[in-house]
Amino acid sequence: GWEILSIWLPDGLPPATGWPVYIFTGYDSWRNEALISPTWTTIVGVIQQWLVTNGVAVVNVGLTGSNTPGWPDWETSGCGAFAPPSDTVSDKWTRDDVRFGAKDMMWAIQYLRLNSDTYNLNPNLMVGQGNSAGAQTMMWVGTQELADPAASDPQLKESTILQGLNISN
Repeated sequence: GWEILSIWLPDGLPPATGWPVYIFTGYDSWRNEALISPTWTTIVGVIQQWLVTNGVAVVNVGLTGSNTPGWPDWETSGCGAFAPPSDTVSDKWTRDDVRFGAKDMMWAIQYLRLNSDTYNLNPNLMVGQGNSAGAQTMMWVGTQELADPAASDPQLKESTILQGLNISN
């Protein structure tokens, strides 16, 4: 699964539909694991602190980097940069070129939806932000339906579609 998932919930009672959710990932060129805990003094941290203070749940997702032990180096593996998998559900995750955190992001979004009652999250109001390789990962996963209705794991049946995206280089 994903490397780390951090959730910050606002104080007080959540809205009847649950807290709106802001999901963030950094991600360094698919090579290093994403930082999941920016300090409150970074621009990302300041934004996240403002969101939590104003009634939005903040989730940081750490993604597996290609420098993680056991992962082949993307420059020497022959697969090049990130390329989306085929359109069929059965082989979405069998190609080497999908190892750069997309599966981690998929699992994180699905985990949040499956456990939305536990954290008082609104599963229908989730937006994502990423920068650099994290932006590409967030765009790819958050705009395609990767749920597998035939999966035996209920988490994998959850939608990956996000209601909004904010990306940067």
